[in-house]
Amino acid sequence: MKSLKLFSIGLLAVFMSSNALAHSDIELTLQNNKIIVDPHNEAMLAGGYKLFEADFGEFGNPYGTDDPGFNGFGLVSNSLIWYQVENTLKKWDVLSSSWLSTGFNEQIEIEKASITNIVSATNGLGDQGFIGSVSSSGGLHTHVEFQIGKAGGVNPDDGAYLLELSVFDTLNDTGLTPIGNVSDKFFLAFHLNEGGTFGHESFEQAIAAVPVPAAVWLFGSALALLGFGRRKVMIA
Repeated sequence: MKSLKLFSIGLLAVFMSSNALAHSDIELTLQNNKIIVDPHNEAMLAGGYKLFEADFGEFGNPYGTDDPGFNGFGLVSNSLIWYQVENTLKKWDVLSSSWLSTGFNEQIEIEKASITNIVSATNGLGDQGFIGSVSSSGGLHTHVEFQIGKAGGVNPDDGAYLLELSVFDTLNDTGLTPIGNVSDKFFLAFHLNEGGTFGHESFEQAIAAVPVPAAVWLFGSALALLGFGRRKVMIA
């Protein structure tokens, strides 16, 4: 009986730790004058980019969340941290087992400090918004509000939704000129299961099929060609 109890406690601990890792905050730091996302490489890779997960449904709001948060260290003192939307919204289609870029009406609002951006299949690309203020010691801990819906106030479908962002820093909120180099792009994958029709297993299936962005594919193709050229030279 005691061993069964210990096993149950251990199983619960594993579940809690894996769940915490999947929904952990996004770490930011500065290396060689560039914002680095997840410097300890704890995030999973999907489609060539780092990916962070979040579930809609917090604090009595089934269609909202402030996860994942942002934690920073070693940043420029008293600087401001911003995000940029690098692609339009994607929605997982269960029937085709693929990510859709068009043909759906869901949209995600990103809100912080009176700045609201709406990202949909047709809008939001290139939008910039505020994340938080860095302390005098170079630290940061903050959250941004995410809200999913449909145009016209209709409830969104259960499913998986994908945002693609990057992060940069500025000295002030005028002009939004980055201090250093913008971070690499990364994914935010959101899980919505308000109606009970899209469980975690379905969500994980969607994440496993996140498409490789065009820039990553082109870079990989260039490396492959370069490698082929080098082998050709060595053979000759």
